[in-house]
Amino acid sequence: MVVRRHRIYKKIDFHWLRSKSEVIVAENINIERFEKDNDSKFKDFLKTLNVGDSKPYTDHYDKQFTAGIFGELYYMSGTSTIISTCNFKITRTKNNFTLVGNIIHTWWNIYDWHEGANAYIPSFGSIKDSDALLVEKYCGARPFRMESKWQQTFNKTFQYTSSGNLNLKLK
Repeated sequence: MVVRRHRIYKKIDFHWLRSKSEVIVAENINIERFEKDNDSKFKDFLKTLNVGDSKPYTDHYDKQFTAGIFGELYYMSGTSTIISTCNFKITRTKNNFTLVGNIIHTWWNIYDWHEGANAYIPSFGSIKDSDALLVEKYCGARPFRMESKWQQTFNKTFQYTSSGNLNLKLK
């Protein structure tokens, strides 16, 4: 664990996280958001590029999700967040674009306890957060931030047609 700005951080192995289907689903949702770009920010950016231009493009998407109630990830985090940030360099040649760069995924969750909350853990029964809150109050336990980062690199050529269709597949 590392202490930063009076907060405790615990690094979680991204290989373990990515072995959980809920993490992969959330990661893929964010990647698909870059492909589809429903808010048209990406399409607007492409329109600014002239033939021969090469410019950086950065954006991000957050996906909050809750792990399945019978898995380790649920007991560890319940609901957590993946932030996916793209750092691309895009070059235009006529109607073709080349995208080079990466998407950095940051998974995080605050490990803390809430009055009235509990979780059923097989072989242990119902575990109440109120017990952990007593340990926090009388024995010095403290909430901490769990975090993990990984990246995917891309080198893709795609088209953005004059009719406004974006033909980009990152997966």
